[in-house]
Amino acid sequence: PSAAVLAQSSPPRGWSMGAGWMLRDTAYVGADGDQKLLPLLQYEGERLSWRGLRVAWALDDGAADDGRWSLLAQARMDSVKADDVVGFPGLRARQRSLDLGLAYQRGLGAMQLEVAALTDALDRSGGQELAARLQWPIAAGRGRITPELGLRWWSSRLADYYYGVDADEFGESGGSSYRPGAATLFELGVGSVYPLGTHWSLAGSLRWRVLPGAWRDSPLVDGDGEASLLIGLTRRF
Repeated sequence: PSAAVLAQSSPPRGWSMGAGWMLRDTAYVGADGDQKLLPLLQYEGERLSWRGLRVAWALDDGAADDGRWSLLAQARMDSVKADDVVGFPGLRARQRSLDLGLAYQRGLGAMQLEVAALTDALDRSGGQELAARLQWPIAAGRGRITPELGLRWWSSRLADYYYGVDADEFGESGGSSYRPGAATLFELGVGSVYPLGTHWSLAGSLRWRVLPGAWRDSPLVDGDGEASLLIGLTRRF
């Protein structure tokens, strides 16, 4: 959820490096919030962009406002450890993965639209995702605030891996397998970047994922949504 936290509508060229603290609250039964310290890396070049956990290579040298296709690689941070969920002694871990795909970006007046098609490159789930994201950067003093709306369609294999459960994962208490199948989820978010002098910047991101009904019905889930927060400090070189 924090792959593009440092993204701006017209980011400066060159490297930025720093570190960030991420807190993620999942909807899994009894699971505690996951927090970690992450390196933050950003590079903006003629065609290559590296923004946190996301790398894109533009297939042409045109401006994004006129429409631009890119090859995309990004980390999938969805995961749960085997002993994190209450009531499932036989639970198998759901692992993070790497998604590869194709993205199209285009400016719509003051807004930026991106659509992407992704597939699980490490075959953790073997699933696919279709995503659409609309951002509109707003100047806020020296900084920038970027509200965001998103829709994500998950294939049945992707949804079943992270939110499905096999009968043997209930342990001796027994239970029936559950497969949520393909579904579409809605996301809200806001990101911000605020300069601290010439080279340093403070970055932040807050996101909320609304789970579809089929996921909320999973025995693994006891909530309606999931949230993530990222706060970081970076230096531009």
